[in-house]
Amino acid sequence: MSQLHLLVFLVLVLLSNQQSAGKLIYVHEVFRHGARYPIYPNSIDFSNISIIDQASGELTRQGKSMQYLLGKQLYSTYWAQLFGSSNQYLQQKFYFKSTDVNRTIESLQSQLLGIFENT
Repeated sequence: MSQLHLLVFLVLVLLSNQQSAGKLIYVHEVFRHGARYPIYPNSIDFSNISIIDQASGELTRQGKSMQYLLGKQLYSTYWAQLFGSSNQYLQQKFYFKSTDVNRTIESLQSQLLGIFENT
């Protein structure tokens, strides 16, 4: 994964530790973006230069897929704890923020597809 320059980490905020029956209040996630094409291709990165000329620095299909799968994992891990059995989207319960760089916007979109495909 380090070759793909993917940095994803989760910060979970709990009121109490796991041993006592604490309640999950919210999930705060910070991530960079999914795998992308090189910005400055060179002869040793083994990439297709014709594709990179058009997609320099853009998210790859694999990068979108990785973010989508992360969204599915977040859904399966946290949705029931936060919202019970309701699959209804409530706008006031969510806050999303991205930079204005296309690859970070696409990463967020892909991850949200994984989270909200069941709602």
